[in-house]
Amino acid sequence: MDNGSQGNRDSVVDVMNANKEMHEENAKQDEITLPEETNIQNTSVSNIIGGIYIDTEAVYNKANELSTVNENIGDEFQNLIQTMTNLDNNWNCSAADNAISSFESIKTDMNSREAEMNNHINILKNVVAPGYEDTETTNTNLANAFK
Repeated sequence: MDNGSQGNRDSVVDVMNANKEMHEENAKQDEITLPEETNIQNTSVSNIIGGIYIDTEAVYNKANELSTVNENIGDEFQNLIQTMTNLDNNWNCSAADNAISSFESIKTDMNSREAEMNNHINILKNVVAPGYEDTETTNTNLANAFK
């Protein structure tokens, strides 16, 4: 490595370390505790972006939790559908027709809600968390290129 490349690498490392120190100082001022794993060499779990620390494992965990809740809501709604079907079979009057009609409207909304939640969950799992990890890997590789 020539002296020019070494100087560039040292400058980048100095800037990265100064940025880290600035974030640490800002965190102290804001009474924020930085994650232990936050350092220039190993930021795969918590990525530094303008002073915001992204814990990608927590993003995956929250997406899985949302998925479980969404499934539970769907299961409970299926139980409600069965109850309404049983009610429809045994309740014959205009009030029953109105109740069943209203329920059908709710059923359509619930299907849309479930699909929308699945879209958000998939974005968290397949775009957000991997995006932060890919960006951090790229940044780490770029920093290592100057070593």
